[in-house]
Amino acid sequence: MSKHVVITVDGACLGNRQPENTRAAAAAILNYQGHRRAVGEYIGHSTNQRAEIIAAAIGLESLKERCYVTLRTDSRYVTETMQGHFRRKTNFDCWERLDAAKGPHVVWFKGSSGSEDTAVIRNKKPRTRWPATSHKAKASLRTMGSSPQPSPDCRSLPTSGPIWNGR
Repeated sequence: MSKHVVITVDGACLGNRQPENTRAAAAAILNYQGHRRAVGEYIGHSTNQRAEIIAAAIGLESLKERCYVTLRTDSRYVTETMQGHFRRKTNFDCWERLDAAKGPHVVWFKGSSGSEDTAVIRNKKPRTRWPATSHKAKASLRTMGSSPQPSPDCRSLPTSGPIWNGR
């Protein structure tokens, strides 16, 4: 196991404080030896915390073999919880999904501020029909559009590669 993959993730939720109107999405960019791939998932009604955990899980679920992984996230909640500094009090189904995805890999969780891939996730052109109100929520939903298909900006990224599964 000598392959090292850098995965940059972000999740966001529009209307986080209004449960009846929430829309959440999660995205990840996998980077291995200059090959990049974007993956994402529209979550629907959810919260920011759930979206951040799911973003980390979908990035790891995209790997098809055991790797060393640096997982970059702007979520202190995810980083501190996975490092054992915070206790898991809610979102148990999401944590189980992340634990299962992490399973075979050696993963380091670290902050992602200033990374190029974080900028890519956050600065997509609008691809949704929903009015976005927060910068972070706009970014994740722009990356995702209204379906799990990547936006046109991501179409040039490979859908399968040397170490990840095609979706």
